[in-house]
Amino acid sequence: MYSTAILLQTCNMTLANSRAESDWRRTADAAQCRGYYEEPIIDSGNKIQASADSAVHIEGESTTLKGNVVLTQENQQLNANFLTIEATTEIYTAEGKTQLRQPGVLLTGERITGSLLNDTAVIDSAGFLLHKNRIRGSAMKISKSKNSLSPPL
Repeated sequence: MYSTAILLQTCNMTLANSRAESDWRRTADAAQCRGYYEEPIIDSGNKIQASADSAVHIEGESTTLKGNVVLTQENQQLNANFLTIEATTEIYTAEGKTQLRQPGVLLTGERITGSLLNDTAVIDSAGFLLHKNRIRGSAMKISKSKNSLSPPL
């Protein structure tokens, strides 16, 4: 059984220590709740780009990135403290303050497992922010497919 909590933005809501804090822009306009969510632009092209404090690549087996990991492809970005990608399946596991961004959506969690080939992911202890709708919330797990988000069945 999975539960999902959705918090709607109100004008007096505090954003401190939330996944939304980094995307919130303050304004003096009271009609806009004195701010709005602004999503960063991500465009790295078709190639996968990666950076980290350290990396270990074992040919034909896996690649492991540690510390300040940033992985981008097209309009998606994955941030984590630790990331392992299996070479043959391109299945990845990201851990530690993870963030997965794509247009209009910010997903956060403690662990993300997914497929680079199929553009899927499962986020554990998940949080989400839908920029355009100004909605944020949390769930035990969120599944992401190429074109949708949902709690797993």
